[in-house]
Amino acid sequence: MKVVDGSGLNFSSQDLLKGFEGGAVYTAELAGTFYRILDEGTMADLLSEEDQAGMTFVKHLEFETAADRNEYIVARGWGS
Repeated sequence: MKVVDGSGLNFSSQDLLKGFEGGAVYTAELAGTFYRILDEGTMADLLSEEDQAGMTFVKHLEFETAADRNEYIVARGWGS
């Protein structure tokens, strides 16, 4: 697992894993690589532009296999 800059990736299909107040967690697959996407963009609406400076509201974790990603998801308590 590693954190990656997903801003240049085109996730045409994402599956909602869990929604929560302030954002959501998604899973996606792109070119045989597996991702967990944490989108906390809803929180940005609560902050001033000054407070938002330098903050990242969408975080991507990249996994080599679906099994690795699923193990991470289970360990976080987001699925079975």
